[in-house]
Amino acid sequence: MRKQPSGSKPGPDWEARFNCNRQPEVKVLDKAFAGIPAGARMLVVTPSVVDAAVAEIPFGAVVEAAILRRSLAASHDAEYMCPVTTGIALRVVAERAYLRMQAGADSVTPFWRAIDSPTFEGSRGWILSTRDRLQQYLKEYHRCADLAKRFS
Repeated sequence: MRKQPSGSKPGPDWEARFNCNRQPEVKVLDKAFAGIPAGARMLVVTPSVVDAAVAEIPFGAVVEAAILRRSLAASHDAEYMCPVTTGIALRVVAERAYLRMQAGADSVTPFWRAIDSPTFEGSRGWILSTRDRLQQYLKEYHRCADLAKRFS
């Protein structure tokens, strides 16, 4: 965990933000918003919904936020998902998981499969190197599996 400089305020409580007392909701827009037309059904999401979706991204895969938004919107009978709350929720999910990893948690939400931005307090370099290591692992795994098939 990062040490706070003396005299500075403590950072956000990512666990509290994750456990917000809200439910996802679908709103019909009165006016256009963030490229979404008026009259459209837009999902306003919570971190727990995004967390569950990110946890389902397969090992070795990376899903762009736009694809995640389309998928979650469709699963909630909406045409769009709010890009603002999506970004906020992804940040909360990433920060919470990163802090849990630093604390030694056995399992965390694999946020690196959905985050491609340096907006969270962890580093973009860490995300990219983690993805690279996973890709190398997958290549080695497939190479070994191919050898096993040949000799069985």
